[in-house]
Amino acid sequence: MELDIDVKNAYLIINRLTGEMPEALRERIAILDIPLLGVVSADGAIAEFEFSGRPLVEMGDSSPIYQSVAEMMAKIL
Repeated sequence: MELDIDVKNAYLIINRLTGEMPEALRERIAILDIPLLGVVSADGAIAEFEFSGRPLVEMGDSSPIYQSVAEMMAKIL
């Protein structure tokens, strides 16, 4: 059974990046036909939340992860 899904926009999100984005990754992104929406840096706190079953919204709006996602949402909303 086929799904009739109409995707109007698609974006690329780099997740759990440690340090600067490698040049090879930058080059790969440049040839993709998907705009880079943003980057979520690696954060040890997120693993703690995942393994404890706590929702990420409990991290608070001062967390770097929250800030990254909020910036991305502001771009598309």
